Amino acid sequence: ELFVLKSAVLLCQALNAIKAGSVAKINKSKMPFPQRENVKAFCDGVRALGVPDMYNFTTEDLFEGKNLKQVRICLEALARQCYNVEGYTGPTPSKQDKSKAGKSDGAKRFSVQQGGLWGKAGGDFKSGDANAQGAAVSANKQS
Repeated sequence: ELFVLKSAVLLCQALNAIKAGSVAKINKSKMPFPQRENVKAFCDGVRALGVPDMYNFTTEDLFEGKNLKQVRICLEALARQCYNVEGYTGPTPSKQDKSKAGKSDGAKRFSVQQGGLWGKAGGDFKSGDANAQGAAVSANKQS
């Protein structure tokens, strides 16, 4: 069974696209040890970009397929963190609400945003694919 993310080559390349030089060396070997090094390099790079450890995953989670849910959680956290990466101008899942950053009243809040992804440079992210237009799922939940 071939698992395309197991070698972490694509993950490392994506991380370097978000911030150049995040992963200095990407091993494209089919051998397990270099692939494990890629996974570790990706996890270290994500941590360096500011993703908290509670969202990160271990090498075994991905390489051995022990906790793929945690891998997904990490990728989602990285996507949210992209908005804070200096020099990154690509799409992000949502605009950061700076007025509420770091503040919590215990209620879970989700914002309603039409138009899909947000570009860091301002406004909606424009894609060449008309099907990429969409609305972010949202709801205001009060506990």
